[in-house]
Formats: sequence, C-alpha cells, structure tokens
Amino acid sequence: MVVVKPPKLRKGGVFRVVAPSSPPRIPMYKVAEAIEMLVKRGYRVTVGETVRRMQPYAYQAASPDVRARDLNEAFRDPRVDAIIAVTGGAGSIDLLDLIDYDLIRDNPKPIVGYSDVTAIQNAVYKISGVPSLHAVMLQPRPRDPARYTEDLGLALRILEGEVIEYNLQGYMRVMRGGSGSGSLVGGNLMVYTLLTASGMAPNGEEKILFFEDVNERAYRIGNMLQSLRLKGCFHGANGVLLGEFTDTRDEAWIVDLVIHNSLSITKVRPIVMGFPCCHGDRTMPLPIGINVRVDGETLTVSMEEPLVE
Repeated sequence: MVVVKPPKLRKGGVFRVVAPSSPPRIPMYKVAEAIEMLVKRGYRVTVGETVRRMQPYAYQAASPDVRARDLNEAFRDPRVDAIIAVTGGAGSIDLLDLIDYDLIRDNPKPIVGYSDVTAIQNAVYKISGVPSLHAVMLQPRPRDPARYTEDLGLALRILEGEVIEYNLQGYMRVMRGGSGSGSLVGGNLMVYTLLTASGMAPNGEEKILFFEDVNERAYRIGNMLQSLRLKGCFHGANGVLLGEFTDTRDEAWIVDLVIHNSLSITKVRPIVMGFPCCHGDRTMPLPIGINVRVDGETLTVSMEEPLVE
C-alpha cells in the first residue's frame, strides 16, 4: 500500500468540524470551549453542515448522504487543512460506500477522532492510503479537563509533524512480551469488527493492531476478538496494543481473563494492555496508518515516522 501523507498543520491552518456519526449533545458549550482552545493555539476553525445545521436522523446528526457530503466537502475545500469530528456515537459505517476515496487520495487531510470514527479512518487508510489521528474530539466527557487539554496538545504536536514516544510504565501491563513495529490500525473494537465483516478493514499482516471499547460486557469483548481471530485478522501481525475497556459492568480481572483467553491462541507478540485512551481519563493520540513500535519490555509506544510531511 502506498501511504499518502497529509501536509503538516501550521499555525493559521484551518480545522473543519464535522459530525459523521451522532449529533453533538445539547448544550453545545463544550464544543465552543474546545473550539476556543484551538483558536487560542493559533488555528482557525470552520463548522460543517452537520454541526452548523443539524438535521437529526434517528440517533445520527443527519441522513447518510448529508453526512457523507459534509465529509467529502471538507476534503474538497482547499481552505481546510484538517478534519475533526465533534463526537462519536453511531452511524459512520453508513458513509463507507458514499465517501469519495479518490478525492481523499488527491487531497490528503488528517481525520481526527476516535470511537465510531474508527470505521471511516480505517476504510480511508485501506482504500485511499491516507493516515488519520486517533485522538480527542470536540465534545469530550473528560473526567479531568486538564488532561483533555494535555491530550489535545499532543494531537496538535503530531499534526504539526512531531514524532511522539510514550513511556507508559504505571499504565500498561504485559500479556506477552517482546517488541514489534508496523503500521497501526484499529480503534474501537466493536466498530472494527463490523468493518472487518464489510471487507473494508485493513488486513493485520505486519501491522500493530490496536483495540479499545466502552460499555461492552466481557463476553462480548471475547466474542469480537474471537471473531477477528477466526477471520484471520491476527495472522502475521507484529503486535497487539490494547487500550482501556471502560464501563463494562464486569470486574477488571474478568475482562483481562477473557482477553487473555481470546488472544493466547494467537502467535502474536508483543501483546500489551492498558494504553490510556478514549473513554477513560486520557485520550493519548495514536496515528492510524503510520508505523509505530510497541515494546513490551520497556512499556513504550513510539512513532517511527511522522504522520504528516
């Protein structure tokens, strides 16, 4: 696969805010506060149709064609430098056959988001070769606002061209030791499992597979991991990086046991757990479609190349 990197984000660059999944929650002050953070850091922000004129469509911000049009327009608009989702929720998988992948390949821009945005980010990487950033969105539910600010800052540093290394002793734990490097793919486990069934997920060969989830019982986590294993997603993978599985309603040791039982059958090494992301206290950014190294001995996760050029 030929990777088509987006240009570096520079001060004065423009973020386009879109809602490819669910609408932002009311009241909207959290979105305004996050936009103000970007403005204070020297960026400009424009708001897409799905946020500016919400047209609620069941649990989604608008109908699939309106949401796809908003996303495609963000890539078409030469004034836009990066695209950031306002929130996750559900529904991004509806857009996968409505996205203009040739347009994206010809106008590469990073898509910033996580959770339900996983479907778009991984499909765009597989089909267009354009990497994305699994990172904070604009309507978070932070348990610690200071950490949200810190994680937003990390995301901006990556978008500006920095190569980040995380030392995660105290956060992560090792299921299977060793180290491995490869292009990172994945995100939300449930969404990625659905994406795999559609045939639009990247294969796992020589990749680092990354998974996290929220509001999923332990048995469902196990079922999804086994489904991916039976589909061959772990075949030839160079490592598995697991994030947090929050609000599961099961004790942590049960979740860990189910994950261990599901992945112990594979030959993948390393397998490390507990990367602080997404639905917990932190949303440390990770690049989708860019080479990273996971070291189960030093408990570090490091980018091996910049996301942008």
